[in-house]
Amino acid sequence: MGENSKQSPNDDPLTPAQGVERDLTAKRELTANKGAKAAQPLELAKKKFRWKPGAIIFLFGAAVLATIWFAGDWLFDSDTTVRGFALVVAGSTVCFALLLWWLFRSGLTWKSRIVGLLLVAGVLAGLKYSVRIEQFDGAMIPARVAWAWTPTAEQRAMAHFDEVGKRITESKTFELVVDGNDWPQFRGPRRDGDVRDVMLDPDWKMNPPKELWRHPVGLGWGSFAVVDDLAFTQEQRGPEEVVVAYESETGRQVWTYRVESRFTEAVGGDGPRATPTFDRGELFTLGAEGHLCCLDATNGREKWSRNILEDAAAPESEDPVENIEWGMAGSPLVTDDAVFVNPGGEQGRGVIRYDRATGEIVWANGNARASYTAPRIETLRGVEQLLIFDGAGISSFDPADGTLLWEYPWVNMPKVNAIQPIVSEDGTQVFISCSYGIGSALLNVAVEGGEWVVEPDYETSRLKIKFSDAIFRDGFLYAFDEAILACHDFETGQREWKKGRYGYGQVIAIGDHLLVQQEDPGDLALVAINPDKFEEVATFPALSGKTWNNPAFANGRLYCRNSEEAVCFELTVIDQSPEAAEELPELGEE
Repeated sequence: MGENSKQSPNDDPLTPAQGVERDLTAKRELTANKGAKAAQPLELAKKKFRWKPGAIIFLFGAAVLATIWFAGDWLFDSDTTVRGFALVVAGSTVCFALLLWWLFRSGLTWKSRIVGLLLVAGVLAGLKYSVRIEQFDGAMIPARVAWAWTPTAEQRAMAHFDEVGKRITESKTFELVVDGNDWPQFRGPRRDGDVRDVMLDPDWKMNPPKELWRHPVGLGWGSFAVVDDLAFTQEQRGPEEVVVAYESETGRQVWTYRVESRFTEAVGGDGPRATPTFDRGELFTLGAEGHLCCLDATNGREKWSRNILEDAAAPESEDPVENIEWGMAGSPLVTDDAVFVNPGGEQGRGVIRYDRATGEIVWANGNARASYTAPRIETLRGVEQLLIFDGAGISSFDPADGTLLWEYPWVNMPKVNAIQPIVSEDGTQVFISCSYGIGSALLNVAVEGGEWVVEPDYETSRLKIKFSDAIFRDGFLYAFDEAILACHDFETGQREWKKGRYGYGQVIAIGDHLLVQQEDPGDLALVAINPDKFEEVATFPALSGKTWNNPAFANGRLYCRNSEEAVCFELTVIDQSPEAAEELPELGEE
């Protein structure tokens, strides 16, 4: 035999049993090798998941948000509006960075990434359809949430409206005359929120406010106008804006005037914003979508009505001027023979004077975007002037013919100016203020060579009043610097004190005390009018929920409301001058 035919020791023939065993061993080895190869991609995939960058983004973002939230007073000088914007920007940036990491740097398969995004979208959709944000606070941060299937405050109030609609009472007064104890328009007879001739008993432990009545009201952010035995306000009831007259002593509904209109805005809330203006038996109201009307105050019958947004459009245009973001809010200003409003727009008709008796347009002027303040007439340098604080700043018009006398720009990012200008006692200066990181200015108004000249005596960012009007008393301003009560020297702008965290509340003055209504809940506080120090002397619970509405004080009674309910308290008065009961001059007269 040749060399190749020789057998090696390993070529020994196997028995059948040994052959079977060898085949089984070979199969087990092959299966094990395949399993190991299949496991390698999984191990590699696990190693590829780069979680550390995502964790760093999340932890860093959480630290930034926590710093903005807890150290916001120090970082932003207690400017909660700027803090709110900072939270939105920082939160959005963190979410966007996490999205980029998940899509492009996580190392997961595209299938896993898409599944993750779908899970997040599902959670967000579940929250959207199961949770309802009911209210935002003044810093535009959600303040109240509820399950989506629970009834809203408006829905809960509808049963009350249906019931009172069946038992409307007739007015007991057929001639309404304003006297010094009444509150006939926004922030009182002079629109300054200041009652000087009445002294309250500050001991609310011994003599607390006595509740006279309380009941649900429709959505709305205006206040009460109170004359004699009627209290007027505006509400949203379903698809209708409603002007309502209540008996001031009992809260019973007397009459309603209804207009098919509903202004909707998520952050500010739905419903009308303005407060009715009473003058010589007539009631003038402005709805959030521009419906201006003149009513008989004793029964609510319409005498005339207009839409100021339509009237502000160019004569040849069929489209009204675009409404501002949070709706028409400036309460109508009424004088002997005129009604003044500020619809805004760029058609030369941003400020309109109507004939009081007929509703016909007397003049129209102005090209600036409207804002949220009420018009007012003041005397500067001996000249009567109509002051309009709109989205572009403050402007002065001749109330007789609408001639623009002077203007001063005061603009913030959203073009929101929402407090009334304050004129110095000698009629030479005008104080203005806004929020959104801008602040306040005291303007010196003069006449040089027959021309009006306006220059700032100071501008400061240390007082930023968002939408709560200030009290001017004895050379000092008492106002909400964002969400904290503060006192500033009117002439210098110097801060005397800043204390009292009432949120974006409201403040009026009665005697020698500030009456403060907290934003949420709408509790009441008495604060001494004292530029030397902050002194809270009494508190009392009044309303639940967000309260942006100004309180009204008339005949020893305090009328408070928000978008859910209204309440009337009798306050203990310990002193009142005889002059307070005398009849006031007609509104608009000096």
